[in-house]
Amino acid sequence: MVFINRQGSRQCAEPSPFVQLHRRIKETVYPWLGRHKKGEAEYLSLAARTPAFLKNFIGSSKPDKIFLFASQGYLMELECLYAKALEEMGYRPLALIQYKPHIAKSLRLFGVTPVCYEDFSSFSTPCVKKKFTAEATALLESEPPRSVLSLTRHGIQVGQAAAASHLRKTRGNRCNLSDADERLAFADSLAHSLWAADVSANILESLRPDLLLFNDRVYTPSAHLFELGVLRGTPVVTRNAAHVSGSEIVKRFTTQKSLSTHPHSLSKKSWEWALGEMPWTPDKWESVRSELEAAYVSGDWFSEVGTQFNKRIYNRADLGEKLQIPTGKKVAVLFAHMFWDGTFCYGKDIFQDYCDWFTEVLKVAAKNDRVHWLIKIHPANAVKASRDGFKGEFSEWAAIRETLGSLPAHIQVIPTESDICTYSLLNTIDYCLTVRGTIGIECAAFGITTLTAGTGRYDRLGFTHDFASPPEYLAALAKLETIPPMAAQQVELARRFAYALFCLRPLPMDCMEWTVAHDEKATQSLHWKTQTREQFEASDSVRKIRSFIASGYEDWLDKGRSL
Repeated sequence: MVFINRQGSRQCAEPSPFVQLHRRIKETVYPWLGRHKKGEAEYLSLAARTPAFLKNFIGSSKPDKIFLFASQGYLMELECLYAKALEEMGYRPLALIQYKPHIAKSLRLFGVTPVCYEDFSSFSTPCVKKKFTAEATALLESEPPRSVLSLTRHGIQVGQAAAASHLRKTRGNRCNLSDADERLAFADSLAHSLWAADVSANILESLRPDLLLFNDRVYTPSAHLFELGVLRGTPVVTRNAAHVSGSEIVKRFTTQKSLSTHPHSLSKKSWEWALGEMPWTPDKWESVRSELEAAYVSGDWFSEVGTQFNKRIYNRADLGEKLQIPTGKKVAVLFAHMFWDGTFCYGKDIFQDYCDWFTEVLKVAAKNDRVHWLIKIHPANAVKASRDGFKGEFSEWAAIRETLGSLPAHIQVIPTESDICTYSLLNTIDYCLTVRGTIGIECAAFGITTLTAGTGRYDRLGFTHDFASPPEYLAALAKLETIPPMAAQQVELARRFAYALFCLRPLPMDCMEWTVAHDEKATQSLHWKTQTREQFEASDSVRKIRSFIASGYEDWLDKGRSL
């Protein structure tokens, strides 16, 4: 039905109350029912493939310690592998979740008690959200942007966690708090971060856990509980996917200084061991080279985010022709970080953020035509965009366009969808530019001069060029071609680090089959290999998890393999 207004234009009549109610139901209830149905199907699938012994396995008859982990309901079998392994050590497993019925049911399937993060009656008060929203708004109006981003509460870096969560949600280039609209959008992230700091304190005081375990620990609210646990002396361990599927990297954090350390790194003690006690022979470098090549050729290199799907390895000549690299000219690659990725929490950047670093390098590269520059857009962009339902332009492209406009002849881009395997570059290029990416370890091990623009992982260990300020860094890039090749001693240091990290740190999950499909979302699947309690107890991964937790070491390191 339509009506004619005084100006003579046609307008739709106001929808009836029934139509409005129906629309609200479609917008809210229907999506909820869809998610509930999907979650229930996931639970039934998990229950069907879980061996019976795990459902009845209680472990220690008198658990006297609390093991608390933050569950995302993703790869549930992995989370519960740790829970069941530690039950036998006298730990009672509890899981913090953002409440979803199927996740709670799945945890209970393994005998794990879920504790809801957002249960205000347990760890907070009903009116707390309004309080923190008002505080966040006031802080953004009264404090300089840098002060807000460096804000702490209970010793927790609430400003940094808010920034990481905000950028992950918006896929922004940076938190520009000088902009009124950006401040308004950021207020919710800051309020949530302030709330999480108080709730984390309440959780630790109420539950008094003896061990905390995290997977992704840079976003709200996990970041807050992680930091506060370390600061208060609670044993804290992280588990992250290794560079190849089927293995994990586990690391213990014990001091405030270690808070910003990348989980894929070596502790001071591990590095000292790799330098001193670990015997070094040429076959160890061959082990590293073979490990990298096999992972790249198979497409399994960080396959959890699909970094090398549908890629091929080019030899030096073919790559030079494909990228039109001038003969005799040195080649530098700017390995872009995803601007919104929370890895900036794993150290201190010398630039304001990843985007600032990227654009400033572009400006210098445009002027230095004595070097042939390649800009490599991060290959994980494709899978992460597919998982998030993101259809827009990758932010690196916008930064290139806004900074340079059209590209000069001596700068080329390797896009995310390129079929060039990263391994091809390791035999071709002369310089690697990264803030703290894994590629810096690989390049240095292959004798490629590597320049870092941040701390927290492998900087200042003798095999990279590191800088204290942006002017110092940019001055080096302006005459990049004059920086000499790595010395043999530096290459050996890089190879020792690479061997310890890529060959000794991964902990294979041998009690389950863990595969990653080469599809647009890098779909992962897990299936138990162990079907009895005896097989579970005999599993190498179970024994190593227990050994690591009991040891007190910072890194799981398979030192026996190095002999």
